[in-house]
Amino acid sequence: MSTTIEAAISDRLISASENAPGYLSADYVVGPTRTRVFANDKRVLRWVNEMLWSFRADRGGQADISFYILKTGGEISLTDSVVNRSRLLYRCSMFACREEGSWRWLEVPGKAAAWCDLEKNTGIALINSGSLNSAWVVGHYIFYPLWAQMLKSSGFYHIHGASVALNGMGLLLPGRAGCGKTTLTINLVRNGFKFLGDDTVLLSRKNGAIIVNGFPEEVKMRVGSIGIFPELDFLKNANPTHNRPKLHFNMRDVYGDCLLDTTVPQAIILPKYTGEGRTVIRKMPRAEALASMLRYSLFMADPYSNQDHFRILGELVNRTPCYQADIGDDIDAGALSIKSLLEGPAA
Repeated sequence: MSTTIEAAISDRLISASENAPGYLSADYVVGPTRTRVFANDKRVLRWVNEMLWSFRADRGGQADISFYILKTGGEISLTDSVVNRSRLLYRCSMFACREEGSWRWLEVPGKAAAWCDLEKNTGIALINSGSLNSAWVVGHYIFYPLWAQMLKSSGFYHIHGASVALNGMGLLLPGRAGCGKTTLTINLVRNGFKFLGDDTVLLSRKNGAIIVNGFPEEVKMRVGSIGIFPELDFLKNANPTHNRPKLHFNMRDVYGDCLLDTTVPQAIILPKYTGEGRTVIRKMPRAEALASMLRYSLFMADPYSNQDHFRILGELVNRTPCYQADIGDDIDAGALSIKSLLEGPAA
């Protein structure tokens, strides 16, 4: 098998038929959108399923999004030809994404290269066999960035944040890594809230409302935060790795029947963990809240969908009360304050 993604496309390594003979496959359904992931190694499906388990579905009709992740040998990179004719969209420490019309190219240097067509909602990734042992590389660096862009064509928009709900009243907690949203989310679940997601949720529209769609991946906690919650003591025996520096657990394994599929947000709270004094919650100007949410939503900026993504964020902020929460060392009292806020006569 070729080690260039361009050859994988031009040589038609991917069957044009829906059956794609010779490949393993799994279906995932987000709202009405069916994604079918094909692979030639069972580890790929294992890692993708670890991320998308809540959307797992029996094989159905034709897929709306098709994504092929294929194991190959040797180092993998984009060719100079692709780099020269495409435009860099964004780069992070682990991967870079490039634009060429409706095509997107993604590279994890030496480990993987991927391509997708945003008009045809088809993606192909080549990954070297040595990288298949990392769930994080397969799921978060190779699959998710391009899949999230294709999902936008169905009206689902990524936001970096957590979400919970109480008695049908949704709460959205956008925030960067390390802002305290995981600690706050866990404490809210311990105080009766339902859980939709800790790190990523999806926004969409339904019957005139903006909906938060759950994305309940495993919760990822820093080693130093484990001691806050006695029920998480079992994680002290886990060993973080370079690819998974935080400790992972599934919310339903610890807190039982706590998952919720969708909610309508009644408040937006941007948390900031101080660890000192009392938790303080204050009203936040909508313009300030929108500016922060853009930073947490459009870090994978893409001209193909930026306008629609910006519009749904703007509508959400316009119709939803926004707050800043400085989370102190009184995490239980802080959770009760947020609960009172949500249950009050008007958020």
